[in-house]
Parts: sequence; structure tokens; C-alpha cells
Amino acid sequence: MIPADAAEQMSSLKALTDTENLTRPITPSEAARILGVDRSYTEMLWALYGMVNGEGADASYETAEFIRFMAGQLDSNPMFAENIADDQVQQIRLLSGVLTAASAGNTL
Repeated sequence: MIPADAAEQMSSLKALTDTENLTRPITPSEAARILGVDRSYTEMLWALYGMVNGEGADASYETAEFIRFMAGQLDSNPMFAENIADDQVQQIRLLSGVLTAASAGNTL
């Protein structure tokens, strides 16, 4: 039998790999909820992403696009990884890999 928390994670991953969900614009609050991190953290990365892409902090980004950016920041900038728990860092990296595979046409 699959533990309840593992089944919930699998359900979340399956929903996120749906093409419509991958390309749907999200808010920093939604990103925080999906990733299980503090909203202030996603808002900080949202602003950075906007600056990097020449857009304002109120711009909207697709789910997969933002999560992959977030995972990249965790890998390239240790300051970001220090602000969240190690298990959350690993989940974001895993989710980024799943989203990359899903956007290439693979499914769970």
C-alpha cells in the first residue's frame, strides 16, 4: 500500500504534468503552495525572474517556466538554497526534472 503522503505527491505531480497546467500562468502564491515554501521566498524569486527577463514583478509566468527558473537558482546561487529546507530543495529539483520531461511530451 502506498503511504498517503506519497499518493498525494504523485497526484500533484500528475496534475502538474498536464500540458494545460504546465502552460497556465501562476502567481507567486500559487507557486509557494505547489512547492510548499514560504510565499515571501517565491515573491523574491518572482521579482528576480522579472528583472532577469526585463519584465515587472507583476508579470505572469507559466508554471513550468517559473519552477525550472527556481531550480536553476537553487543550483547556481547558494543564498537561495539556504532559505529553504533541504527536503524542499530536493523536491523543487525533482519537480523541475519532471516538468522538463513533461514539457518534452513524456507523461507519468
